[in-house]
Amino acid sequence: MNTIIPLRDIMGLPFKAAEGGVLPKTSRGMRYFFDRMGLPTTITEYSGNTATAVNYSDLPPETQVAWLQRRVGVDPAGTNPALWEAFGLATPKTISEAEHRHTIICAVQAQIDSSATWGRALSETSKETGTDVQSIRRWYARVDSVPRADWLPALAPGWKPGGVPAEVSTEAFRFFLSYIENASAHSPIKKAYRETAEAAALNGWAWPSYGTIMRCYSKMDAGTKALLRSGVKAFDKTQPAMDRSVAHLQAMGIVNMDGRMADVFVIWEDGTISRPIIIAIQDVYSRKMLGWRVSKTEDADTTKLVVLDVIDRYGLFDGLRTDNGRAFASHKVSGGARHRFRGKMGGDEPPGILTLMGAQVGFALPENGRAKPIERTFGDHAREIDTCPEFREAYCGHKPDAKPEDFAGKAVPIALFREVYDREINALNARTGRRTEMGKGKLSFDQVFAESYAQRPRRDITAAQRRFFMLDAVYLKPNKDTGALTSNGFRYWAPEHQNTLLAHHHGKVAMMFDPTDRSKPVMVLNREGRVIIDSLPCLKKGKFDSTEDARQHERGKAQRKKAARAAIKGLNLMNESELNNLRKRSQEARPDPVPPASETNVSAPLFGLPGAAASAPASEAEIVTGNFGATPQEPNTRARDLEAGLQRLVHERLKERQRFAS
Repeated sequence: MNTIIPLRDIMGLPFKAAEGGVLPKTSRGMRYFFDRMGLPTTITEYSGNTATAVNYSDLPPETQVAWLQRRVGVDPAGTNPALWEAFGLATPKTISEAEHRHTIICAVQAQIDSSATWGRALSETSKETGTDVQSIRRWYARVDSVPRADWLPALAPGWKPGGVPAEVSTEAFRFFLSYIENASAHSPIKKAYRETAEAAALNGWAWPSYGTIMRCYSKMDAGTKALLRSGVKAFDKTQPAMDRSVAHLQAMGIVNMDGRMADVFVIWEDGTISRPIIIAIQDVYSRKMLGWRVSKTEDADTTKLVVLDVIDRYGLFDGLRTDNGRAFASHKVSGGARHRFRGKMGGDEPPGILTLMGAQVGFALPENGRAKPIERTFGDHAREIDTCPEFREAYCGHKPDAKPEDFAGKAVPIALFREVYDREINALNARTGRRTEMGKGKLSFDQVFAESYAQRPRRDITAAQRRFFMLDAVYLKPNKDTGALTSNGFRYWAPEHQNTLLAHHHGKVAMMFDPTDRSKPVMVLNREGRVIIDSLPCLKKGKFDSTEDARQHERGKAQRKKAARAAIKGLNLMNESELNNLRKRSQEARPDPVPPASETNVSAPLFGLPGAAASAPASEAEIVTGNFGATPQEPNTRARDLEAGLQRLVHERLKERQRFAS
């Protein structure tokens, strides 16, 4: 049976997801329906032409059964639905064999209907089809008591009238799937079947043949089986990738950046031999390669140079997409951007060059090369540039087992490598007939880019900004006493900037320095990115055994001390006598402290003190007035009695101490 079915052969058949439960009855309607539903289609030959077709296995069961019935000219109204539904789930091989048998039996029946005898009909059909008579007898006997509309499913191999599906224990199938989940992805399913058969024999589970189990297993969703057996990555492979459109973009709107190791050995200027790294930036809209550089490693410094090359040539871009490579997701390049999938995302992260220029930086998911168009272009480079005649004996292939036979282990000069790469990338940009969304099979990358770039206002950076972008940044906390900034053994400080630095000693500031010479003056920015010190010099280190360096340091400190004393003298401060007189007058003008008045005259009783007379319980009048031990008309003498008792206690203690001392 041909599993590829032209769409025109299934027009008007049942399809539950279609409007009214029936497929469209026109070729155009069928193509639109399958596109809208996202069903996979293909192109096949049909009657000498090409036609859009669909795979039999991609159709729902009701459409499969209806198509089989249409092939043999059966009216669905006179069929056994359960029998045909089971037949529709059979394998293509089983269906093909059933169709073969059905053709032979129909030929026998046609001769019988034309007044031929039973024996003659068998012999004639056997000669015409090359099938032995006994097989035809068995097949005919199988459908002898079956309505003709059900002959095709009845003739399927293994079919028996009144048969029931084999029983599969739920617990056994759970054991089978659990074994698959916990075993290695490379473990054969037949091993899981044998393990389950042993467990079923011990536990009395119903466990049919391997073929029956595989049919049950095949009914599970492809994504579920992949996730169960291999994990998330295998599941992702069962899902179609998203098609991304760039029609709404423009040139230099979004660029993407990546690096690759060339499959060619080169000899560098210093005599070392290795495979070079090409770091490149590509325009997403046109697919044009905008800039590239060759280096020994994929480092942040080379990446910054590539970015600045593109800005110098075409101006600033709006956004950039890259991966989480060590160079692209470094603090120097994309510091301050989020979701880099690399590094610490702390508040003390220095701003990178892309963040400072205001570009929207996005990072593709790790191990997802389809998210960056430049990966496709790198494939062209590997096939068309690395294999150039100039690199013949230096080309090593992209992996050890792909090494060509003519590889001689030689290396080409790096100057030649750069020359060939520049020439070939420019040729790839200029090649016409590009089958991209914007190339449309006619234009080149250069033409698409030029047409859109002409309509885009160019945004440039100044020379000062370019120098600024060449600096590296680090967040430091000024010394709480001096305000000095210290980094990698270098100390930066100046007396005229000390107050500015001390004002930020509770937090951190961004220090921008030249990575090629850290002894040069640095620029200091606050946490908001505003420049607070334009040029902060680096303090010169003195030799450990140099008295001259020590004298110069002390001389500078003495000069600053003298200047500080002169500044204090210029403030015209008060002398000690004036200060004391004013302080004395201020102290005399202070009012005498007034003891706080108690809000109530209720006092807590103290018991057991010497001289304290026992008192009777307080009456209701005493509780109301607060005058315990006194009538409401008499003054309260409780405080005087307490003071007298304390004086007597102190006097007695002194007498005891004197007596003990004598």
